Amino acid sequence: MPRQKQGEIHCDFSLTSGDWVSYRAEVTGFYGTNDASELNDHIVREFNKKIRDLNMPESLYISPYDAGLRYTGDGSTFNG
Repeated sequence: MPRQKQGEIHCDFSLTSGDWVSYRAEVTGFYGTNDASELNDHIVREFNKKIRDLNMPESLYISPYDAGLRYTGDGSTFNG
């Protein structure tokens, strides 16, 4: 399911922040039920890159993240 969601994020160019709030909730909801390294290296990075590329509000980022926009937290809390 995370890879399917990653594909949806990749193809979505919506400028409606509510759409991205929904995606963010789905992505963070994957933690605890999936391989965290897979999420950090792929789906969270895809999400954060899309937020950056669409110039969406910084509050939507899944943080903390590194220079490559990979999530660097442990999934226990999400900032932003």
